[in-house]
Parts: sequence; structure tokens; C-alpha cells
Amino acid sequence: MSTYRFFVHDNEGGFDLFETASEAETEAETRLSYERDEAPDGWSENTDTICWGVALGRVIETERKSWVEHIMERDEVSREKAEADGPYAFDTYVDYDLRKVDIPDSESAATDVIARLLKERERLQKQLEKMTQSRDDWERTARGLWTP
Repeated sequence: MSTYRFFVHDNEGGFDLFETASEAETEAETRLSYERDEAPDGWSENTDTICWGVALGRVIETERKSWVEHIMERDEVSREKAEADGPYAFDTYVDYDLRKVDIPDSESAATDVIARLLKERERLQKQLEKMTQSRDDWERTARGLWTP
């Protein structure tokens, strides 16, 4: 069984699991690139639903047995009685539980996520600086045009 520790989600693309933070981040970037390619017609409402992160828990299969065995245990009846009550809609009984994701080296995983978040913060700060500079340039130009 693979250990999927990271996820990506957006309202159009849905929810996907990944084994590494790098894979999840790459998928999130791919989804954002798609939205950016479509942006000349206006950004979609889906754009700000794109996210990626650490999966803290997931559902795993915990039990699998024949449906007859399940009925025998559940109803505390003999095999003959359980088989006589059939036929059943299912041949197999399966149960699941929610479990925390086992992260063997949580310090390393946390360090990886923190590094990526710091990198993203730096990118966003640069983008904000560019936007602020563009706004300042526009205001100076507008003032020059409107000065009597």
C-alpha cells in the first residue's frame, strides 16, 4: 500500500493524493497554469480553490471476509443458519477505519513543507512589490495627465 501523505484539491479538478510534497506542489502549479492560460477571458472562480497540503489521516481497509462469515459473527449464528438466510446481495464483507497518516520522519516532512511555504511567501512578496510599483507608476501618470 502506498503512503499518500500530500493532497491537491480544487473545485474543478477534484481531490488527488500524492506520495511527496513535490508531486503535490507540481500538480497544484499545473492546475494554476491551466487557470492562467484561460485568464485572458477572466480568471475563473475555481482559481482560488486550488490548494495543496499534508494529509493527516485517511481511510484504510481493516477487514475483509465472506459475507456469510460476517453474518455468523454479527448475528452469532451457525454457518448453516447464515447460509440458509441467504442468498445475500454481496459475497464479501469489507470494513474501513479512519487512521492517522504515519509519517516516519515527521521533522523532515515538516521542514520540507515549511521550506516550500517560505519559498511561496517570497514569491508572493515579489509579486506584491511589482503590483505596488505598477500602481504607483499608474498613479504618477494619472496625476500628470490630470494636472491643470
